[in-house]
Amino acid sequence: MKYFLKSILVLCILLVSSCYYEDIDDLEKRQEIIEQDTTLYDYVESMAQDGANQDDVTCIKFIYPIGLYTVDANDVVRSLDVIVGNQAFFDFLNNLNPTDNISISYPIETTLSDGTIVSITNNEELLDSIESCIEQQEEIIRECDALLNDGQECIWKVGYSFNDTNDFLGAEFDGDGITYFEYGDDSDEGSWNSLFIEDQLFININLLDDTSIYGQRFNKNWRVEFWSPETMTLTTDNGEELIINRYCTPDDTDECFNLDFVACENNLTPGIADIILDDYTACIFEIMRLDETIDTIAYYENENDALTSSNAIDPNVIYNNTSLDQDFYVSITYGINNAVNLISISVSVESCP
Repeated sequence: MKYFLKSILVLCILLVSSCYYEDIDDLEKRQEIIEQDTTLYDYVESMAQDGANQDDVTCIKFIYPIGLYTVDANDVVRSLDVIVGNQAFFDFLNNLNPTDNISISYPIETTLSDGTIVSITNNEELLDSIESCIEQQEEIIRECDALLNDGQECIWKVGYSFNDTNDFLGAEFDGDGITYFEYGDDSDEGSWNSLFIEDQLFININLLDDTSIYGQRFNKNWRVEFWSPETMTLTTDNGEELIINRYCTPDDTDECFNLDFVACENNLTPGIADIILDDYTACIFEIMRLDETIDTIAYYENENDALTSSNAIDPNVIYNNTSLDQDFYVSITYGINNAVNLISISVSVESCP
């Protein structure tokens, strides 16, 4: 997904299908306060105000709902509030306690396509970047508007990546302005911000517990390599990849979180289950975002068989496992081009009530 912008930095805070973004660098996060009695604060307030004043700053436009941090006189975060609409944002700022301020996290940094490193490390640099693009790039605002959700209550789930680890496959980002994260027994909240630098869209994710394993995984400066209403492919300069898929129907999110399945052992043969591999096909298709009309899958006991298309297992015939935790290899053939990729799934045999 590319946007053509010449020699300017555009910061666009936007909502993408009920997701909100907060800036954070993947190496170091530093929160900086935007005090009320400053020009930068005035710019932010101007953007939030309905009417002619909003036109003063055309390169930054809020798309709602958004999440906003409030800090007290000691620079301690007091709240993370959801704001819906320009008027609500303007009222929020005008009703802010005189001793309170709003905050943003730095640095925002990336390498442009020509090798130039652009970094915003403090409020002064952010102010400079805003002033440099005032009255420019209305086109980019229209591009941001095109990313607005369609009013549905949707979530984003981590999808399968062929180029990176899948430790958090099925993790959810949920919420309306404020983003909630859930994976197994872990849960957190935070917010996301998006920004355009030259011709590239970036997403910076900030979950509050940035010392956790999931915080270290997701709190990155992600480059959007591909975007559609249904899925995003995100990468970092270090070669990491993150696939996130959009779900708007609650029933679609109840069962298919990952590729680790459970089969119930037989009463008469403990430790042995009657496995029908085709029972997992629909879930694999959902997780992989496959098209059942043109894509096909085949199951194998080992990787070599999958690579050579030998000894495929009939997915509709009972298969008895050879170990309590057994891996299977799945060969996926994509569409009319017949491109092939391999994934592995695991089936754990357990005693069921």
